[in-house]
Amino acid sequence: AIPILLPTPTIVPIPSSGVFDRKWGTQGTGNGEFDAPVGVAVAPDGSVYVVEAEGDRIQKFAPGS
Repeated sequence: AIPILLPTPTIVPIPSSGVFDRKWGTQGTGNGEFDAPVGVAVAPDGSVYVVEAEGDRIQKFAPGS
């Protein structure tokens, strides 16, 4: 899946099929929430890392979550 950063605090992973199946995040500072996400990366194991400018943190999402 290719994670896409939207202009809202939401991350949408797009699977190879191209069919939307889930999203992560809402506005906020808690776990699973984003405050100005600016980067996203996928690790070899499928984990997704989201970097936030305002929260000064990186959140990790396990494969399939």
